[in-house]
Amino acid sequence: MKLRKCFIYCLAPILILGMFIFNPLKSEASSGGIIGDDYPTQWKNLPVSSGSDTWGYSIRNCTSFVANRLSTVNKFEVPRALGNGGQWGASAQARGYLVDSSPVRGSVAYFVDGSYGHVAWVAEVNGNAVTIEEYNYGIPLNQGKYHTRVINKSEATGYIHFKDMVNIDNTLGDWVTNTTWSEMNVGINDYYKIPHTLRWQYYDVNKKQWHEIQNGQSNWITLAVNKGQYLINVDVLDSNNKVLETKTMGTDGATSSIINGTNVTREANGEYLLGVSSNNPYMSYQIKLYNRNTGQWFTQFNSQWARFKPEAGVQYIVQFEIYGWNRLLDYKSFGFVG
Repeated sequence: MKLRKCFIYCLAPILILGMFIFNPLKSEASSGGIIGDDYPTQWKNLPVSSGSDTWGYSIRNCTSFVANRLSTVNKFEVPRALGNGGQWGASAQARGYLVDSSPVRGSVAYFVDGSYGHVAWVAEVNGNAVTIEEYNYGIPLNQGKYHTRVINKSEATGYIHFKDMVNIDNTLGDWVTNTTWSEMNVGINDYYKIPHTLRWQYYDVNKKQWHEIQNGQSNWITLAVNKGQYLINVDVLDSNNKVLETKTMGTDGATSSIINGTNVTREANGEYLLGVSSNNPYMSYQIKLYNRNTGQWFTQFNSQWARFKPEAGVQYIVQFEIYGWNRLLDYKSFGFVG
């Protein structure tokens, strides 16, 4: 799955488009096959059984490896106290999980051998051939170490289906977002293998307007808009421009430049001292005042600090705003009474 990036700079609604190749996002869940030794370094370097992992299983044991793999790849937090590897099948079944003789990618193979038993993560299934990944197999040769092998599916006592890896070919996956000082980056994992294009649009909720962003191969956009309320929509189109799938996410378009401090203080003379700060030192500031009695914005200070003498009993709203790259990047509002 490749990830490409398309820049969209907007002084909403004006769009300027550009394009360059972005580093690909790789999904182990989509590719199938062996993932490799992804056991956490902080446990890998400790002595075998010298402590417990996050789920309460002994470090560098088979149970700990499988618990970690289920968490990081299957996105499933395994129950605590399932016991030794040979006990996992009965323990999982008692908790309502499916246990059978049918392996699928992401299921857990368990082995009852009259001793502690064993568990392993199923990486691939080809007929009766099952590829598994494991820790602490073949003691003493592989004690506390990563190992992989191919078994006949009947060699395992059974297979536990906590949260199997479903086939996600020809689907859209999760959204991916990050921000910089000046923009918001939005991407989506694209697992489509058939010929297709992605049509990106965004909807300005406040203005009730749709804007076409781009239609092409890119599954990453950079959105630079005033902070507000938006919907980002991506359509998967086949070679005949038929919509195969649609996904939509909401966003405020915010960047990493934020307001990190405000001040609304009434002083002894009845004036209010108003102030705002940002984590980005290169911002420009505006302080706006709204009279709730009249329903009007009535004054604006183009500065970081301001003093204001209110009328007694009048309800006000003060809005602090920061600007950069000719756009509103963040705002915060507070109410007070004169």
